[in-house]
Amino acid sequence: MSRIFQQLKRLSAALLLACLAQAPAAHAALLSLQPFDTLAENGDTVSLDLVVSGLGNFGPDSLGAFDIFVGYDTGALSFAGYTLGNLLGRVDLFEAIDASGGAGGGAVNIAEVSLLSATSLNTLQPGQFVLASLRFDVLDLDAGRRARHSRYCKARCSPMRQVRG
Repeated sequence: MSRIFQQLKRLSAALLLACLAQAPAAHAALLSLQPFDTLAENGDTVSLDLVVSGLGNFGPDSLGAFDIFVGYDTGALSFAGYTLGNLLGRVDLFEAIDASGGAGGGAVNIAEVSLLSATSLNTLQPGQFVLASLRFDVLDLDAGRRARHSRYCKARCSPMRQVRG
C-alpha cells in the first residue's frame, strides 16, 4: 500500500505541472484530483474527483472542454467507472458531448466538450467545481495504509478551452 501512496503523490504533482504548463498565461485554471489520500482496504472502491479551480465565479472565464488521461497502477487498482459533472452542460440533454476514450492498459481517458454558449457557461459555472468523479477498485494494498492518488495514479492533460463572456 505504501507503494500505491507514493505513486498517487507523484501523480498529483505530474497532473498539476502538466496542466499548469499547458494553461494559457492569462488564465489561472488548475486541475486537481481530490481527496489527496483515502483510507482503503483490498476490495474497497475509492472515488477521486477531478476538480477545476481558478475560473471566473459565475462569470468569465469559464471552461468549455477538457481532455485528461489518468494513469494508474494496475497491480494496486482497477478502474471501475466515472461520472461526468453537469457544469459543462448535460450529456443526456445534448448540451455536452462525452468524448471519453475509456480505460485500457493502466490509463483512463476522460473528456467532455460543451455545446453551450460562452454566456451560458459563464452563468452556470462557479470558480471551482467537479468535472468528473472516477472510481477505482482496490486490488492490492498493505493493510491499514492510506492510498494517495499521487502515488497510484498519474495524469496527462491536453489544453483546455476556456471561454470569455
